[in-house]
Amino acid sequence: MSADSLYAQASELFRLGRMDFIVQYNAKARWVDIFFSDGSAWWYFSVSSILGDPLQALISALVAILRYDEPVAFARWWNEPQEIRWVLRRDGDLLHIEVVELPDFARSPLASERVTDTYFETTVDFWKFAQRVRLAASRVGQTPVGDPPRYKSFEADPEYQALCDYLAEHYGR
Repeated sequence: MSADSLYAQASELFRLGRMDFIVQYNAKARWVDIFFSDGSAWWYFSVSSILGDPLQALISALVAILRYDEPVAFARWWNEPQEIRWVLRRDGDLLHIEVVELPDFARSPLASERVTDTYFETTVDFWKFAQRVRLAASRVGQTPVGDPPRYKSFEADPEYQALCDYLAEHYGR
């Protein structure tokens, strides 16, 4: 599936009432295409992976919430020069997600400062969102990226493993 087709298929991927988080690395692994639906609306992102892996940033933010009992965590995605920042606020089993766009990441305010240029906001079930992110990471290794082709995998990543462990503990597995 090409990056264009992920966007083109968004209306087919969207299912009312179903949360989805789909990640696709392009052939050269420089850009990552992401489809997210909270069950009532959907959003599409095409972000750079040169300055950092966007899926890894989201996994790290979720683990920070779980491991350190942080009420707020951030995931920063770069779009050269734009930054897309996911602000995650946990309230019990709910997760408030605010995604903000900053025009130039080199001049962006500190992560702890409030930004008013909101791209979207939603509130979802924390554990379902964490499960969808984990599922997306587990599926990444099935697609070769780069030239020569190699497989990207989160299996050996300690934060991915921590997320898997927290989910298994929560769901009693």
